[in-house]
Order: sequence, then structure tokens, then C-alpha cells
Amino acid sequence: MASIRKSQSDRSAETSGKILRAAQKLFALRGFDGVTMRAIASEAGVNLASIVYYFENKEGLYLAVFRQYAEPLMEERMKMLKEADLHPSLRAYARAFIEPAFRLLLDKNLGGPDHARLLWRLPQEPEYLGRKIYD
Repeated sequence: MASIRKSQSDRSAETSGKILRAAQKLFALRGFDGVTMRAIASEAGVNLASIVYYFENKEGLYLAVFRQYAEPLMEERMKMLKEADLHPSLRAYARAFIEPAFRLLLDKNLGGPDHARLLWRLPQEPEYLGRKIYD
């Protein structure tokens, strides 16, 4: 009987996903400066070298936590804006901006409450991080 093994890409995605989920949770609770890479590694159940391998450093990880939700959010907004352009109205444009954000904040699989806390913390984080995220 042949054993079924996960491919390297599956293991990589699983490991990086665990790191991102742990980082989001801890950053949301304690902020960027209140979390160590060791704490994230421990929460994720991975070794510290894995974080460095996938994200280079804490800043890279912090930015990746935001990026994982920002890109799908913007794609959804752009899709809804194109639909709104077919029948322009203030309601359609407002909906295209607001609805995807609410879905992101209400659905745990899309970020949920931890992501909401992370967004609320952003103004208290080091200014250079905010600039990089908004860029």
C-alpha cells in the first residue's frame, strides 16, 4: 500500500498559514511591539526559523497578515465597482466599498474579530508600519 504524503507546497502552505493565524491573533491582542517572534512561533507550533524562512522578519510577517486579507478585499470591491458602473448610483458605490469590509470582519474564515482588532490597533502601531500597509 502506497503511503500518501503531503507535497512540499502543501506543507509550506500549512506552515505559513499556521504562522499567519498565530501572528494575527497575537498582534491583535498585544500589538506589534508587544509580541516576540518566539511567542508567535510557540503559538503556531513551529520553530522560529520557519518564520524567518517564510516572512524574513517580524515586520514582514506583520505586513503579510494585512496583505492576506487586503488583496481579496480589494478584488471583491473592484468586482462590485464594475457591477455598480453598469447601473451607477450612490447606493451601489457605497455598497461596493462597505459590504466586502463587513464580510471580512464578520466571517472568521476571512479574518473575523482578530482582524477587526488588528485594524483598530493600527493607529497605535509604529507610524512606518501604517505607511507601508497603506502604500
